[in-house]
Order: sequence, then structure tokens, then C-alpha cells
Amino acid sequence: FVKREGAPVLSRAAAAMALFTLSAFAPSGGAGHRTSLRGGGPMTTLVVAERRDHGATLWARLWPNVESREQIAERAAETKLDGAGCTFPWLAPTRTSNPKFGGKPTTPADVHALQVYWGMPRRIRLRLEDAEARRCGLTGDRDSVVVSSYRTRNYGIDYSEGFEHPLTPYYRRKATDVVKLAVHPGPGGISYRLWPGLVVSSEDRLREPAQVVRRWRERAGRVGSARFAAFGYDMDNMKARAWLEGEMPLLRMAAETRDGLGAFIRQVTRSADVVSRLVTNGVKSALYDKPKKATGDFGNIALRFYRDTEGAFFAALGEARSAIEQDPDGDDPTLEARKRWAPVLERAALRLFDEYAPFDGLENRDMHRHVKARFQLVLALRGRGRAGKSLFEGDLDIPVPDSPPASDRKRETA
Repeated sequence: FVKREGAPVLSRAAAAMALFTLSAFAPSGGAGHRTSLRGGGPMTTLVVAERRDHGATLWARLWPNVESREQIAERAAETKLDGAGCTFPWLAPTRTSNPKFGGKPTTPADVHALQVYWGMPRRIRLRLEDAEARRCGLTGDRDSVVVSSYRTRNYGIDYSEGFEHPLTPYYRRKATDVVKLAVHPGPGGISYRLWPGLVVSSEDRLREPAQVVRRWRERAGRVGSARFAAFGYDMDNMKARAWLEGEMPLLRMAAETRDGLGAFIRQVTRSADVVSRLVTNGVKSALYDKPKKATGDFGNIALRFYRDTEGAFFAALGEARSAIEQDPDGDDPTLEARKRWAPVLERAALRLFDEYAPFDGLENRDMHRHVKARFQLVLALRGRGRAGKSLFEGDLDIPVPDSPPASDRKRETA
């Protein structure tokens, strides 16, 4: 993401966007160079309204996530501060955090509630020059004044713990923790596997969706369909490894179906996580004598697994919602949907195993090791063994299927 001399000057508009991006996602930058209000490279989630009569508009992306006056007032309960300088920190004297000069962390009580959108952890001053026919290095636009360089100083605003950004999901490490930490994108990308904690609460309630997502769920029965967007930088300290983003449909979750559908989401995503690890370990066991010491990046197997099963996930989600709506008082209305989810996982896992550990060229490898690895994977996917029993009776909470006839088992593992 750092291309030296790629943009020798910026227009004022591009410079403003660059400053905002740095302030909103700022990673650790050395002594006194503060991270953003949400930490380095936080994840942002949005509810995107789908209005066929409006088409794809900026309104549909932004308006569903705008807070009401009542919601802002609720977040501002700790402080009565007001004024532009309390919301936009660059309009007021900088709250430095250098302890040698009496600096201290900034708490939610020190600023207006809206400063979560406009945090300014870095102290930066731009150098403006006449354009002299130079174009913006990012946009190519002309501007009468351009930014050619900047100066920076450390010990800017040090935002303390206790801030909660309405567009970001949070988590706690353990149930007794009071402080919530912002979720950050990881190298695994954005997919339905992250729904517990991004769209619904995790089973242990340690991971909670962003405030905007929770509010959408509360009023989902009164609004049209929507999509869920998540994005952010995958950071390695000060280095941006990747920009990650993803969108997926959001189903309506009326109050009477919310709990049951949330439980179903946690069950199917947990089972998918288990199977993605089973197939990855199976491939390693087929290719290597010592799979635990296997070198190389096998993360792509899990990424492919989630991508290959994403359509089936949303189909299962729709089926589960319909089942709950038709039988809201039933003992387990989503049982049949979970039973049909298990074969989906099995088919996807075996396809990936055969792709990443193909039979072609098997004469140059240990045939017994390969056959054993696939056989053990099939057993687990059918509910056999410790791993299989845990997958069916624990993660999916469904009965283990009956064993197929011996003749069918021989054909499957041959």
C-alpha cells in the first residue's frame, strides 16, 4: 500500500480523505504515535438498504447507519460537552498525551459523543502550495492548491478504553471483562463464517455486532430487505497487508424468530469451521508423513470451503427462517435444515480434498497414507469417531446418521 513517489502531490479533497483514513484506521506508529480510536485497522460494518425503486444509491449505503438524536443522546450520557471543537478535534487546541507536559488519555467524558466518527490520534500539518499545473497524484483532478508534504509530531490524542464506535463490532476476552475491544479483519477474508459476532451475538455472548446492526435487527420486521457490508485493513503492526471487504444478504429477523435463527446461524457456522479444519488436516495427512510440520500456506483450503458453501448457507438460512415462522412454538423447528446442511459440508469437503490431494500421481506418494487420510475424513463427515460424533451431536445437535451398507463404503473409499 506504500508506493513511494507514486503521488507527489494531492488535491485538497484527496488530502482530506487521506487524513481521515489515517485517523480512522491508524496503526501503532512508534513512541507517542497513537492508534485510532478503535485501535489499528478496525473493522467497519454497514447495513445497506435494498430499494429496487431507488437502485444502487449512496443513500442506501449510508442512511440506514445514521444515528438518531435519541441514540446519540444515549451514548452521550457520560458527558454534557458540546460545541464544534468537542466533535471535530482539529477545531480546538490539541489534547496532547505527552506525560512530561501533563498530557493524559482522553476518555468518553472528555469529548462529544460524535467524536467517535472524527477521531484525530495523529498530529499532522499539511504544506499547501500553488498547483502550477500539477494534478492530484491520486485522482488526476486539478486544484488551484495542492499538498506536497506534511509535518507530524507525536503524542497526539490518546483515546482511552471505553469508546464504542456504532459501526464496529466488539468483543471481550472473558465474561468478567468490562472493557470491549474492537474487532479487526484477519487474513481469512470476509465470509459467512464471521456471522456470529458480526450479525448475531456469539454463543458465549463475548462477541457482539455493531450497534447499527443490532438496531437494524430490532426494526427489521418493518423495513425492506438489506445487505451486510464489512471492510477494513488487515494490519501487521504498521504494515497494511491487505484491504478486505465483503457484502452478503441479510435476512429479516422478526422478534419471534430472532433467537431461533441466531442459534441456527451459530450451529451451522460452527460446524463449517470444524469441517474446514478437518479437510485441511486431511490434505496435510495425505501429502506429508508429519502433517503437523507441513510447510506452506494451507489457508486457501478454508477460504475455498467457505466460498463453495456460501450459497448453500443462505439457502439453509432461508429454510430455517421459514420453518421457525411456520412452527414458532416447536421443540426444534430448524432440525431438518441442519440435517440437510451436513451433506452440504460433506460434499464440499470431499471435493476440496480430491482437488488438493489428487489421486493423479499417487504412485509417487504413499498410497496407504493417502487412502487412510481420505477414509478418516469420510468417517468424521459421517459422524464416526470422536471428531465426527462431536460434529453431529455437539456442533450441529443432530443424530448421527445410520451407517451405509458395507458395499457402499467400499466404493466410496476405493
